[in-house]
Amino acid sequence: MRGGLFALTGAVFTADQILKRKVEEDLSQGQVGRIGPRFIITRSRNRGAAMNLGEKNPELITAASGLVLTAAQAALVSRLLRGRRGLTETGLALLTGGGASNVADRLRQGYVTDYIRFRTGNPETDKVVYNLGDFAIFAGAAFLVAGIFRGEV
Repeated sequence: MRGGLFALTGAVFTADQILKRKVEEDLSQGQVGRIGPRFIITRSRNRGAAMNLGEKNPELITAASGLVLTAAQAALVSRLLRGRRGLTETGLALLTGGGASNVADRLRQGYVTDYIRFRTGNPETDKVVYNLGDFAIFAGAAFLVAGIFRGEV
């Protein structure tokens, strides 16, 4: 199972990086491609954190993201070395895969490439653009909370 969680981390990282490169090759900044009425592919640059928070200080966001990623990776390795295998470790694996992809973007290009948007009917949420790494981070956080409720922490 330990190898499976490291594989999960690597799979999330790799898939997100491949999708980001594909979007960057195929779409210009802000260009929109639709897949059905509610699922939109859009090339977007995010210099901040979630929903562009902190975009005026991308260096701080990069440093903070790197610290959180390092802590999550250390926690995952520590828990796996102690033989732990549960929701918490799955959450940490997802967090590190998604976080590593976004931190790699920040270090390489100074921003995170986002590319998935949903039409919800709410103008505020309709303009938010995500990437696979973001979804892995969200899912990882949910697994961590579930692990806490199960008493794994």
